[in-house]
Amino acid sequence: AVRAIAALKINVQTYTHKITAKQAELDQVQHDLRRFKGAEKDGGASAQQIQNANDKVNELKAAIAALLSEKTGVEA
Repeated sequence: AVRAIAALKINVQTYTHKITAKQAELDQVQHDLRRFKGAEKDGGASAQQIQNANDKVNELKAAIAALLSEKTGVEA
């Protein structure tokens, strides 16, 4: 029983680290997206770059939500 609890704690820590990493990546992509939107007016960024960044934001948000769900399942 003690080993099982220790294993669950490790799993929770692993999910926490994965979520933190995805959140950092999301923050960076959102920062890039803001820069791209500002640069688009001057021709410094293309509509495709903005779309790609938007797609990546949505992908990362979904990944974070899935990891949070999995973490909650382990914690339960």
